[in-house]
Amino acid sequence: SFPYFSATIMKIATRDIEKYVNQPDPRYCITLLYGQDSGLMAERAAKIEKKLTQGDDDPFAVTSLSASEVKADKTLLSDSLNAVPMLGGKRIVKLSGQGTEIKEAVMLAAEQMDRNAHLIIRAHDVNTRHALVSFCDRLDICASIGCYPDENRDVSQLIGQIFSEFNIQCEPDVVPMMISRLGADRLSTRAEIEKCALFAGRGGSLTTAHIDELLGDTAALQTDLLISAVLQGDIQQFNQHFTRVKREGIATIRLLRQLLGIFRIMQLAHLPEGRLDVNAVNSARPPLHFKMKPVVQKAISLWPAAMVEDGIDRLTGLEKSLKGSQISDGYAQTGQIYLGLTLRARALQRN
Repeated sequence: SFPYFSATIMKIATRDIEKYVNQPDPRYCITLLYGQDSGLMAERAAKIEKKLTQGDDDPFAVTSLSASEVKADKTLLSDSLNAVPMLGGKRIVKLSGQGTEIKEAVMLAAEQMDRNAHLIIRAHDVNTRHALVSFCDRLDICASIGCYPDENRDVSQLIGQIFSEFNIQCEPDVVPMMISRLGADRLSTRAEIEKCALFAGRGGSLTTAHIDELLGDTAALQTDLLISAVLQGDIQQFNQHFTRVKREGIATIRLLRQLLGIFRIMQLAHLPEGRLDVNAVNSARPPLHFKMKPVVQKAISLWPAAMVEDGIDRLTGLEKSLKGSQISDGYAQTGQIYLGLTLRARALQRN
């Protein structure tokens, strides 16, 4: 039997997570962070590392490993955990990757590791039923922590915490307005709240007008990033931003309509006899975000009118199907059209 298996589940209760993150329990020498919010995983991992190292910047005491590294060498993780720090102190090893790729290395390392070391795992694409989580939940040396997208209450608490630190006063409608504009990813949410706090200044105040100016419509901005990746033919950025808007739950109808609006601007820019309207971007209604204007302007010059028309036909066709509930997985179908247009854009960029 495994030497560190416990008869009880070692998952940290939700109410105790912040306490553990701010003061890791010395009984544990492994911390598993998993779930859907990669930003929250990164934030908690950084706090735990800082507490364990006590602010010591000794680069020899901390090692970062990737899934590909431990998958290629199954003993690398164990060797790293058992290495003696050059300047003494606590040995910290950070491992990040997909749960399936790191599971075998973690199981081997947990059996052999030095109890004076600490392993911080960020496991992506796993849930509570994953084999890695099930294994770590039963280890009495492992603190298992789920990291999920913030609920409204969590966002409200984070706003209150940051505003309290800056001693900021705000109108009654400010916090509800911020919650409606912010996403669910912890790192981006914290960054946006801190931006508002810095704008107000220590001891300052915020109004709904300030929030409207500072945050705008987050969903629209996120979709703009996705559309920008599509028009520039950037496959990697497309994958990243499409995953983000899907995780944020932005409606597929909204995704289709926002891209359709861009294609209609491109359509209007194509005048008879192959001429282009150079003012089409500036005269668009509603106005385009300033960062989108050069992207759309370049797309107009690259996309032939026939391709623009075909893109419009595809987008409007899927929108009608989604409205009629003829398609069960709107994100899959929307992603296919978005990806197809991204590939077209990449081909046009290369010509």
